[in-house]
This record gives sequence, structure tokens and C-alpha cells, in this order.
Amino acid sequence: MPVITPAYPSMCATHNVTRSTLEVITSEFSRATDVSERIMKGKLPWSALFVKHDFFLRYKYYLAIIAASKSAETQVKWYAVLCSSALSHDVTGKVLLNQKFGSS
Repeated sequence: MPVITPAYPSMCATHNVTRSTLEVITSEFSRATDVSERIMKGKLPWSALFVKHDFFLRYKYYLAIIAASKSAETQVKWYAVLCSSALSHDVTGKVLLNQKFGSS
């Protein structure tokens, strides 16, 4: 199954899915199925699909990157080099180490 990024430019991110991100994705699919089924059975209103998420409460660690540049061209170059390459490998490496040896 392709995992498409929600930001522009959209691209397949399947190669970035680790065991921990797969668990989060699977859990969210299960939650969505439960909410959808309860709506279809009349046990929940349609507004239940749009409740505020609790991402920052449910996960102990997350990474937020805010970047600004003087031009769109500089921003694209910065993103291509740092975010999609170096940072991705660093985070993936740490996740794999934690899966193999446990978190510290």
C-alpha cells in the first residue's frame, strides 16, 4: 500500500515506514474503522469524524521542524538536502537502533 505524504509535493513515503510508524498507522486505521462503523450504525454523529486530535498528548516524543528562507528556491534546496535526506536517515537510524537494542 502506498503511503503518500500530505504536503506538496506529494510523494510515496513507503520506504520511510518503520515498525513504530506502522503501528501508529495501523492503530489510526482501526480507530477510523471503529468511528465510521459507529456513525453508520447511528451510535455517533457525523461530527465525530472531525473531533480535535490528541497527537501531542498521545505520543511522548515527536519532531517538529520550522524553517524559513528568503526565497522559495533556497527553501526547496534546504528541504531537499536536510529534511528529506540527512534528517530522514538520522531519525530512521535512531528508530532502528531503538528497535534492536531498546530505548535508553
